[in-house]
Amino acid sequence: MLAAIDWISKRFDLSIRISKTDSISDLLSQIKRGLLSIGKVRWLSNATPPITELLALGISVDPRPITNEGSVEMPRWFREQSVAITNHRYGNVGAGPKPTIST
Repeated sequence: MLAAIDWISKRFDLSIRISKTDSISDLLSQIKRGLLSIGKVRWLSNATPPITELLALGISVDPRPITNEGSVEMPRWFREQSVAITNHRYGNVGAGPKPTIST
């Protein structure tokens, strides 16, 4: 498992920090004090992840187990971004049919 994580880190130039701390409260304390700058936690432990506490700190959590399937595993190491485009029912506002008024 560590070899796969190391490969992912090098291949995609990701900064991955592996924490083996026994105390979840110590990890949360380091984050709150600014000693750790984390955007996403990939929780690979059997312990229950502190999802609520991490989300309150603005950190996303992925508690799913690691897989051997690259196409499934790779996206799990990136921070996700959602992009939505809202269109009028005709596509873009102002681009739909223009009614004419006869006088």
